[in-house]
Amino acid sequence: ESNSGKHYNHHHHHHHHHPCSQVSLMQSAMGYGDTICVVRIPISLCLLIIVVYVCAGAFVFNRLEGWSLLESSYFCFTSLGTIGFGDLVPVGRNATTRLFEELSLCACSVYILFGMGLIAMCFNLMQEEVVRVVRVFGRTCGGSGVSSNPVGTTN
Repeated sequence: ESNSGKHYNHHHHHHHHHPCSQVSLMQSAMGYGDTICVVRIPISLCLLIIVVYVCAGAFVFNRLEGWSLLESSYFCFTSLGTIGFGDLVPVGRNATTRLFEELSLCACSVYILFGMGLIAMCFNLMQEEVVRVVRVFGRTCGGSGVSSNPVGTTN
């Protein structure tokens, strides 16, 4: 009992002497210290994931539909980018049976749905990364008068 009370006292005392700890807490809440809280994923990794996913799909469609790899990757890209021109449509051309044809179309639908989510997520992460870089860039360059440091505003 007394041990936990002592711990609380010490904790309170610590905050009293160091107002800077509260500042850093506030900064992280405002999103300045997001390097600690949020796992950042580099843009190159997002692009790599997208490229790998499109290539994997292109290979599958190349086998299933008998399209060339270029046609397949073009189809994957337009479908996943929600462009969808509809000039290439999977029909299960190389399917031997009706069941296999339907299965390949199901697989295609799952691939596109999952891929849309994956790519939307990657774009979102890339956008956050760009915003963060711009924010840091703005802070270091022209942000002396406007930025969060109260020293410049006192004069």
